[in-house]
Amino acid sequence: MQSRSDRYTTREEVEALLAQTRENAGKRGAKKTPVPHKRSPWRLVRRIVYGLVIAALLLMLGKVWYARLNGQVPSLFGYQLYVVETGSMIPTLPIGSNILVRELGPEDTLQAGDVITYDHGTAAVTHRIVELVTGDDGIVRYQTKGDNPENSPDPWLVNRDEIRGVVIWHFAWSQLIGQ
Repeated sequence: MQSRSDRYTTREEVEALLAQTRENAGKRGAKKTPVPHKRSPWRLVRRIVYGLVIAALLLMLGKVWYARLNGQVPSLFGYQLYVVETGSMIPTLPIGSNILVRELGPEDTLQAGDVITYDHGTAAVTHRIVELVTGDDGIVRYQTKGDNPENSPDPWLVNRDEIRGVVIWHFAWSQLIGQ
């Protein structure tokens, strides 16, 4: 049967084991130098690409933040995101739908049937072009109307410089997550 003192290592035993370990290490030879790890050239490429992606994301976030601070609608790569707040475009765009709008370029032509987002007062309105109206001055303006069957054509005409862009895609978050 072991006594209580047999279960513990004494100070002298610890020092003897430490001395023996040092002695064995000296017998094995000089201090080993670590072998340098061979780095893959792809590792450097991956790090550079990763850094560029992070920098691009931070730049885009800064641009969105700056636009919001100045009361503008953020635009990334010529695209804007809006949320439908009224029922004027039901059944095409239900309330709460998100719409992706591509900004108009100088060479873009609009025609009847295009769904556009434009400025009207302080609001952004999304309606469908139902007719192109050429005025006496030769300038083309657009007659718009919501898709809701209860709507009548808007009582105003939209100038090209008031148009923010053309709706290219719409979705609801519930559709994206499968509900």
